Amino acid sequence: MRCSDIYEPLADVLGVDEHDRRLTCDEYYGQYGAGSAFENIVRLAREDLVKEGFLERHAPRGIWRLTPRGVEIARVLDRIFRDIGVPLKQLIERNARKRAVQ
Repeated sequence: MRCSDIYEPLADVLGVDEHDRRLTCDEYYGQYGAGSAFENIVRLAREDLVKEGFLERHAPRGIWRLTPRGVEIARVLDRIFRDIGVPLKQLIERNARKRAVQ
């Protein structure tokens, strides 16, 4: 998967709104130029995943590839999120309804 292919789907999954997707580094950090702050945050997170051994360090430029450790943790997280996904979604929706009533 190429880096440029990950930003929009990732923002969708994380629920990042259009305003936050379009913030520049200057607007978000107060420095670093006109590049996308969201993409910068994703790149920093990728670096952390490499340091922790979840992504391959020497994958070709622009490619994100899980290490065996990364595959294992992805499987564990998938099981956890499948188990708690529906109850968590219900809790979030219930809390949202309570806030809307207040």
